[in-house]
Amino acid sequence: MKKEEKTLISNFFTHFPPSHAIPRANEALVIRRVKLTAPVLDLGCGDGKFALFTFGRQQIEVGLDWNEKEVAKAEKIGAYKKFVVADASKMPFADGSFGSVFSNSVLEHIVNLNQALIEVARVLRKGGVFALTVPTPLVSDYQFWAKFIPGYTEFKRRLWQHINYFEKREWQERLEKAGFKIVLVKRTNSKSAISWADIFFPLAPIGPLKQVLPFLEKRKVFGFSKKGATLLIVAEKR
Repeated sequence: MKKEEKTLISNFFTHFPPSHAIPRANEALVIRRVKLTAPVLDLGCGDGKFALFTFGRQQIEVGLDWNEKEVAKAEKIGAYKKFVVADASKMPFADGSFGSVFSNSVLEHIVNLNQALIEVARVLRKGGVFALTVPTPLVSDYQFWAKFIPGYTEFKRRLWQHINYFEKREWQERLEKAGFKIVLVKRTNSKSAISWADIFFPLAPIGPLKQVLPFLEKRKVFGFSKKGATLLIVAEKR
């Protein structure tokens, strides 16, 4: 693993509990490999830390989120050049405003998903790239505590407010219907990664536990995985 990748992972474990740091670090490792043409929009930017750790300070032009408090956090750390509070299904941008859009673990939460995908296509230039990461139903299959606690999978899904749990074919159909062509699909967050993230879930209130990172590195929980529970999809606007 390259030094910059180790630094990236370390940043997540410095700021988040392992249950959050493991999947986010994996998503960052894969999405940072996608070539994003400026100007770039982070759709569902949250507090901005994912973009900050993945790409660097103010390397992304616009961060957008519906949650005003989260956008304020992103603004405080200077994650983006511009900050916008808006809904993904109705974005305040002109047609063709962006060369690229990326969205990390956001689309699974959106109620009006199809309209949001159409909006992404609208604000992208022709040939522009949409890079997204989304969890699949394998997340539920790989959860450690689900083997011992009845109803645990549904509890976690409600807690995370995940409503769009689709596999590759469903995402491809929805994206193509919205005006995209799929150019790449990869997987990350292996069974081991999801299982260990779930094992550490009860300890989340404690906060970051960076000291567990060497232990997890030996178990090879980071990087691409052919049977990973998270999809990285790169689509191009037709």
